[in-house]
Amino acid sequence: MWRIIGLVLALIAPGLMSQASASDDYPSKPVRIIVPYAAGGPADILARLIGQKMSDDLGQQFIVDNRPGAGGSIGATQVARSPADGYTLLVAPVGVIAINPWIYANLSYDPLRDFEPVTLLAKSPFVLAVNPALPIKTLADFVAYAKKNPGHVKVANPGTGTGQHLTSVYFAAEAGIETVQVPYRGSAPGTNDLLAGTVDAQFDLAPLLPHIAAGKLRAIAVTADHRLPSLPNVPTIAESGFPKFEMEAWNSLVAPAGTPKAIVDKLQQAVAKAVSDPSVRGKLTGQGYEPGGGKAEATRTFFKAELDKYKPVVKAANVPVN
Repeated sequence: MWRIIGLVLALIAPGLMSQASASDDYPSKPVRIIVPYAAGGPADILARLIGQKMSDDLGQQFIVDNRPGAGGSIGATQVARSPADGYTLLVAPVGVIAINPWIYANLSYDPLRDFEPVTLLAKSPFVLAVNPALPIKTLADFVAYAKKNPGHVKVANPGTGTGQHLTSVYFAAEAGIETVQVPYRGSAPGTNDLLAGTVDAQFDLAPLLPHIAAGKLRAIAVTADHRLPSLPNVPTIAESGFPKFEMEAWNSLVAPAGTPKAIVDKLQQAVAKAVSDPSVRGKLTGQGYEPGGGKAEATRTFFKAELDKYKPVVKAANVPVN
């Protein structure tokens, strides 16, 4: 009996020691964080802000590498095919994990099988803002105005299939209204047209906040299940007559499947420490973000729930499958 136990321990001990050694030494060289979108967007900003703190904490550079294209699929595929050693990571937004699988018929990665979730970096709701020249001060006003002008209310979005686009279409379906979706190449051009009155409304967050604060745009609802500290007087959509409505954007950090648990845990702890830093936390909450940092297993459970949530949303939006 004891001889058998001894043999088993002898067989597994080298593997356990190897994992422990890998974790102790990690990182021993710079780590690359792939952002699957262009520089300047939310995923890129989060990667640079949190990555710098991780560099300070772990003693190696965390270098952001932007690899945009195909709705984030190019960067995601690159990470999925990288060695599972913790030196190539991916900032994985909601689109990469929960939306692309329902849009791309031949997606070159599997969001659950090909990645080890590390943690959520941050969540952020969308704000529904309108041009203040319109006779709209509440969400009820917006719905009434859209019903009075079916097919004429123009809503900007940063691209077909984005979280903002799907949120807008999903809300229109829930409210029983017909809106015109106007896609742009990014959020900023849509916000500029909203300011000019070329479009009537927009679901977004960071690009809208300074204009809301300046009184150039009017915020009428928030898509989260709670009010934003930065917009305490703006009710949620759930408060405004749609009690089950909740949509949020989010960004996560993942590693290639098979990355040792000890390394995943070390990365998760570094992110948790980074988002707890007062300067980082202040920047995140000031822009409407809810800092993440939770455990890897909870992140995997969250991924599964988001995949299930977005399947009917994508179908309702009639997004063409590529």
